[in-house]
Amino acid sequence: MQSSKLAGAGAFVVVGILLFTAGLFMIGERRMLFDDRFEVYTEYEALGQLQVGAVVRVAGADAGEVTNIQIPPSPAGKFRVRMEVREELHGLVRTDSVASTQTEGLVGALFINIGAGSESAPEVPEGGTIPSREPFSMADLLAQMSETVAMVNETVEDLRGDVEKAVQQVALTAE
Repeated sequence: MQSSKLAGAGAFVVVGILLFTAGLFMIGERRMLFDDRFEVYTEYEALGQLQVGAVVRVAGADAGEVTNIQIPPSPAGKFRVRMEVREELHGLVRTDSVASTQTEGLVGALFINIGAGSESAPEVPEGGTIPSREPFSMADLLAQMSETVAMVNETVEDLRGDVEKAVQQVALTAE
């Protein structure tokens, strides 16, 4: 009786350890923890909502993650973003590849997409830096739109005065 309880408890512990190990490997495979990787950097004047842990894609394929963001030492400096990318995609990342921050869907998480470079450009070296395209922000678009509306209103007000003068001149000429 006692040995059957011990055997049941032992089996429960062994099954629990096996499930934990399987879950660990599944999570590790999803986060690409067991893949060979290389480091590549890019720089941005403004990060937007980009954070450490953001997904990195190469030509649309999941490739790695953002592992560090260095804050610039001065306002004129740029944020330096370190990314780890799967080694098997190294051939696509060239010195003329461009890193751009994009959003999944309309309000999804931010990720970095690295465009595949050209055949004529050399592969980016381990720890190399590729150029970036500054992130697009809806707030920037709304600010530009607000400025444009203000300018249009100002122009309409100026034209209204000019139109009134023209109508008065036509009326005087008609008299």
